[in-house]
Amino acid sequence: TIEGSRRFQDDVDNNGVFEIDETENFTEKGEFDSKGSNVSMFFTQNFTPTPGNLVLATLGLVRTETKTTTVNTVTSNSFIAAAPANPVYNVTFPRLGEQDNTSTTRKTFALPLIVAFEGGLTASTTARAALRKDLYKSNSTSTTFEDWAFPATGTAPGPLATTQIQVTTLKSKDAEIWNTPTTLSLGAGYKDGGLTVDAVLEKEFVTQGVDEGLVSRVSVTWLMP
Repeated sequence: TIEGSRRFQDDVDNNGVFEIDETENFTEKGEFDSKGSNVSMFFTQNFTPTPGNLVLATLGLVRTETKTTTVNTVTSNSFIAAAPANPVYNVTFPRLGEQDNTSTTRKTFALPLIVAFEGGLTASTTARAALRKDLYKSNSTSTTFEDWAFPATGTAPGPLATTQIQVTTLKSKDAEIWNTPTTLSLGAGYKDGGLTVDAVLEKEFVTQGVDEGLVSRVSVTWLMP
C-alpha cells in the first residue's frame, strides 16, 4: 500500500497571493494471487536387448494450468482552498478512484514420447542417452480485464460503491502435432567405492521459436565409509 499527499499552489492574479492552494491525498494498493496445478502420467516399457544394457520407451500425458489475478486500486481526495478575496477559485473534489482487475489462465496439454538407453561401459562407468519429443502439444491463454470506477461520494468507497466500466476478454490457442522441439540428453556416471560422479548434457533442437542452448549438470557424491 502506498499513501501520499501532493500540494499545488498558484498565484493566478500575479499579486503575490496564492489564490489556489490545492492538496491531494491519494492511496494506491495492489494484490497478487497465483495458483497452479500439474497432472502427469507416464507409461514405460523396458527392454533388455543384451545383459547390462537397458532401453526404455515412455509415453506421457502432461497437463498444467496456472491462474494469476492482480488487483490495483487507486483512490484520491482533492480540494482547492481559495483566498477570501477570490472565492471563485474555491473548488472541492470528493473522493474518486478506480480499480483494475486482471485475471489470466494458461493451460498446456502435451503427449511426450521419450526413448532412453542405458549401458555399462566398464565395471564403474555407465553411459546414458535419451530423446524426447512431444507428439502433440497445445497452449491456451485467456485474459480478462475489468475496470471499475468509484463515484464521487466524498467518502471512502465501500464494496458496493463501484460502477463497472468495461470487461475485455482476450483468448488465444495454438496446437502442434509432431512439429515440436526434440531434446537430446547425454549422460555418464562413474562410481568407485563411496565416490559417485554423474554428468548430463542436454540440447534442445528447435524447429521454431528460441534456441535455449546447451544445458549441463554435474553432481558429485561422496559417502563416508
